Amino acid sequence: MAICDFCNTHIQTNESGGLICLECNEAQTNTRNRPASEHDIRALLLQDVLRATALCEQAAKEFDEVRTESSGLHQGEAMTGAARKLTIARNELLMAHNRFNICLGQEGGNSRGKPGPLVDAAACRD
Repeated sequence: MAICDFCNTHIQTNESGGLICLECNEAQTNTRNRPASEHDIRALLLQDVLRATALCEQAAKEFDEVRTESSGLHQGEAMTGAARKLTIARNELLMAHNRFNICLGQEGGNSRGKPGPLVDAAACRD
């Protein structure tokens, strides 16, 4: 007789050779298939906004450092790279804010009037 890897009860091995009892198997299946709560979705979207904000601040700091450095042969390349990184970080921040606003039921979209990334807004509303 085998022992379940999760709850240590005595079980018979299944066809796939796994050592898990029916109760633990059902509990894992229910946990994996459970949809995220509205609170979880909002928390994840807020984390995305905070992460994007930190990345944008870091990119702006790097851009300022490159801009204030003395002139050199490779400063133009460094300036272009820093500017691109800042632009990407700002776009990511904009998209994170748009997703969060859509979730809160506010109007999405970016500065060019295009809609932001699609989010299941129905899952976010109360």
